[in-house]
Amino acid sequence: MRNGLTAVVWEPWQLDELEAAARAVGAAPASVPVHLEIDTGMEPPGSTPQSAIPSAGALCSSSPLRLEAS
Repeated sequence: MRNGLTAVVWEPWQLDELEAAARAVGAAPASVPVHLEIDTGMEPPGSTPQSAIPSAGALCSSSPLRLEAS
């Protein structure tokens, strides 16, 4: 957060861990950028397009995470 880096995640549990860590340090809603890696067939890792939608949907307005890119 303070270094201006964007976390890259591709598994739902990674979002959970990142959100828990952000909440533990008191991050404001939508203050932590997240890049959701989607498997396009070029190379792993990445979530499947079918699992990416629920993962992105988990980022509600009260979450400290903000979907920056996918």
